[in-house]
Amino acid sequence: MGPLRVVDDMLNVAKQILTTKGVNSKVLVEGFRQTRMTSGHVGLFDFDGVSKQYVLDETLHLEGINILWASSSTGFHLWNLSVRSANEIALLGLKIGSDCKHVAHGYRQGKWVLRIAPKFREGNKQYKPAPKFLHCWSNDSLRFQSEPHMKLFIALTGKTSIHKTSYEFAGLSAEIEDYMTMTDKMKRGLHG
Repeated sequence: MGPLRVVDDMLNVAKQILTTKGVNSKVLVEGFRQTRMTSGHVGLFDFDGVSKQYVLDETLHLEGINILWASSSTGFHLWNLSVRSANEIALLGLKIGSDCKHVAHGYRQGKWVLRIAPKFREGNKQYKPAPKFLHCWSNDSLRFQSEPHMKLFIALTGKTSIHKTSYEFAGLSAEIEDYMTMTDKMKRGLHG
């Protein structure tokens, strides 16, 4: 392989890198020695290559507040606002058929992140719009629900139809982070 081919491949890879913003799963509360500490996580589950009906069939029973988003024409995000431990979130993600790579990566990182904004190429050219809100439902729960994630949902959608009085809420803040991802073409090339 010649030097020009290597440079061309590197430039093509660079064009496949995107930037976006995501919310992470940590529910932050008042810390003892630090300003904030993690009291638990909300479920941020990613579903790719499945139907909306599949996601609903697997998640309609989940306790607490549930929010379904379309992240692309073949992908969905589900927020479950019940506060759980990282172990419980990982096991639940596997049980409901969430993308196992997303579950494993989040478990290793100590947080799960799902996109809330458009994806952009270099130079702020939009590649993909922000996830689109589809449905919200709730089931009985004795678990705390994340107040900051609920407030973020309201800020993103303007929807306030959840019966907030039927739950106890916890948390002072949720973290939004910038991160890099890749185009669908590059994902297909890597994952087959």
